[in-house]
Amino acid sequence: MSEAQFLLQKIPEGLLIHPWYKLFKEKLELVFFKTIKMPDKQIQLSKEGLLNPPILYKGILVPNLSKYAVATLAYAPGTSDEFKFFAEMNKEVLRLHREGGVPSFEFLFGKKMRSYTEKVMHLLTANIRKS
Repeated sequence: MSEAQFLLQKIPEGLLIHPWYKLFKEKLELVFFKTIKMPDKQIQLSKEGLLNPPILYKGILVPNLSKYAVATLAYAPGTSDEFKFFAEMNKEVLRLHREGGVPSFEFLFGKKMRSYTEKVMHLLTANIRKS
C-alpha cells in the first residue's frame, strides 16, 4: 500500500494534519493532541489520508492521530444530536468519496442521512444572513 496523502501544515508546535473534507467549517476547532484524551490505540490511515475531521466530544477525540502530527482540525459538536450527525455524515462522506467524490450537500437529505440532518438544521443555516 502506498503512503497516505496528507494535507499537512507547519505550525510552531509541529505539524497540523488537515482533513480533506471540511463541510461544516464553523464547527471545526484546532485540537492539540497533548491537551485531550484519545484512545490508546493508534489508527492506520488509508492511502487517502484523513478524509473527514475527527470528532471531539466531551473532551475525547476519536481517532488517535498523534503519530502523524501534533494537532488537527476536529468537529466539536455541542449536543448529542450534532455528534450523531457528524459521525453518520463522516461515514457517508467516506462512502461517497470511494464512489467518486462528494458532488454536493444533497446527500444530507438522502435516505441514510435525513433523520440525522433534520435534528441539526441549525448547522445548515448558521451562516445565512437574514435580510
